[in-house]
Amino acid sequence: MPSGKSDVKHFSYKVVPALVMFCFCATTALAALKVVGTGNETRFDPAEIPVNKRQSFQLMESRCTSCHSSERLVIAIQSGIAPITGQPFDATSAKVFVKKIASKPDSNINEVEMKEILDILNFLLIKQSASKQP
Repeated sequence: MPSGKSDVKHFSYKVVPALVMFCFCATTALAALKVVGTGNETRFDPAEIPVNKRQSFQLMESRCTSCHSSERLVIAIQSGIAPITGQPFDATSAKVFVKKIASKPDSNINEVEMKEILDILNFLLIKQSASKQP
C-alpha cells in the first residue's frame, strides 16, 4: 500500500502538470475570432475560416459589404448586439436579418446564397460563443 508522501509526490509530478497542460490547450483552442484591418476595414481573418467554408465566407463578405462595412458584422458577432438597431444578434436574429435583406430588390441574394450566408454566420457565432466560455 502506498504511503501518503508517495501519493502526494505522484500527484505533484504527474497529475498537476497534466492539468496545467490541459488548461493551457483548452484556453488556446477557445481563442476569440481574430480580426484584421481597422475601422471600416475591420474584418474577420480569412485564415480563421475552414477551407470548406471559405466560399461562403467570401460570398457573405461580398454581399454584406455592398451595403455596409465589414466592421458592422464584426461588431455584431463579437458583441452579440446589432450595432445600428441595438437588438440582440444571435442565430435567430441573424436569420431574420438575412431574410429581410435578401427580400430587398437590390440585394442580389438568392435563396441558395441566403442559406450559405446563414451557414457562415452561424459558424462565426458559434465560434465566438465558444471563445467566451470559461
